[in-house]
Amino acid sequence: MTDFQILRSVAKSGLRFVDTAVDTKVAGEVVSAVLTTEKGVANPLGKVPIIAMTGLGSGSFFNRANTIVRQPATGGGVGSFDDAVQALHNLASRHGIDGIKLSENPAEVGLVRVKGELGFGGSTALNERVGKEALLRIDRAARLVQEFVDARA
Repeated sequence: MTDFQILRSVAKSGLRFVDTAVDTKVAGEVVSAVLTTEKGVANPLGKVPIIAMTGLGSGSFFNRANTIVRQPATGGGVGSFDDAVQALHNLASRHGIDGIKLSENPAEVGLVRVKGELGFGGSTALNERVGKEALLRIDRAARLVQEFVDARA
């Protein structure tokens, strides 16, 4: 069984925010996903860069969420969605990565979380160990899964 989390900031307006997380799980041939949407008002202290690297819900000390909604997530054709999630898990687990915080710019790799580590980050050492091209592939695969979820939401 493998888990992978995709985080994304959907909207920011002053201190208001809307963030989403897609938590995917693959157990054998069974794929499951849950979409979590968090809306609220951010505390200005939450703008500190190191704090901003924590995952959805982890910054609750700094962010006051007005609404948290969790729902099962699926994509367009069930087979296509399952294939996209399987491909993402296979690629990410090959490099020891179990999460990504998508960048607003699709041409840039977002912050990634290495298995066993707490927050998201991106470092020169990680780029050298995993490789920029592999990180770009993981980012593209995560964006594809996110597009499937967005199409059904």
